[in-house]
Amino acid sequence: MRITVEQCPLCGGSAFEPFEKHADPAGELAYVLCPRCGLVLQSPRRSDKALSEFYAEGYRTSVQGTEAATDKDLRIQAGRARHLVEFCSGAVTSVSRHLDIGSSSGALVRAVARAYGSSGLGIEPGAGYREIAKQHGTQTIADLGELDPSLRGTFDLASMIHVLEHLPDPVGYLRQLRERWMAPGGRLLVEVPNLFGHRGTELAHLSVFSPRTLRQTLESAGFRVLKLHAHGAPRSPVLRLYLTALADWPAGSQAVRRMVYSSRGVRGRRRLGIWLHDTLTERLPNWTWRELPAPEEAGS
Repeated sequence: MRITVEQCPLCGGSAFEPFEKHADPAGELAYVLCPRCGLVLQSPRRSDKALSEFYAEGYRTSVQGTEAATDKDLRIQAGRARHLVEFCSGAVTSVSRHLDIGSSSGALVRAVARAYGSSGLGIEPGAGYREIAKQHGTQTIADLGELDPSLRGTFDLASMIHVLEHLPDPVGYLRQLRERWMAPGGRLLVEVPNLFGHRGTELAHLSVFSPRTLRQTLESAGFRVLKLHAHGAPRSPVLRLYLTALADWPAGSQAVRRMVYSSRGVRGRRRLGIWLHDTLTERLPNWTWRELPAPEEAGS
């Protein structure tokens, strides 16, 4: 079952403009642009119930042809985890308790634990990836609802790597994460596909974020953005495929920042970014793309 999105999950606007259409095995995917804030979102989309079932079984097959972990995916996760720890260095001086939502094989949980000596917990709906995490000794559960209530307000680092684009209500989810599970002053690490460098359009991606809409999503949920970087790690040294952001939750009462929304330039920057991606891939593939990252360290 597919539903039409009636309200923008970022600014609350209700008037949308057609943006892109793509063929998909499950049927044509249509994306619209909110002309008020510039968020690009899928509409119509699968219902919340259908999405939950899809992530439990079927999502991995749709993106990599199998529910089982592939060597390629595990290598990318390992390389991404190393890059994310490096991204945090300097801005994050210590981590006591880490919550990784969408933790897959648990590579980031283990990388953060090695770097900071933290206690980590993963949330991963896919049973096959939970089993891999378990084999590595990484504590992983299927859903945020399974978290022990005694852990409320204890996580000083929460991460959501390639998760935010899958959520029907990213602002609401982030706000709930901050209010229920994060320690005051805790840090949030987020990564998403970049609207201006990555196609980012697939059945499971309900939103495609630009640097501006990612920043405003985080700020709307009560976070303060400390760093936001467009890059291609670990896949490309030149393409800006992804957006990585580090944010915190300022202690004490904070004045609500007035959002200044805009959709100016979104279509043009999207066209330029995809043209650059396709042109460099076609003409200079060996320069544009790196070989797969090294596997995760043995015994980790």
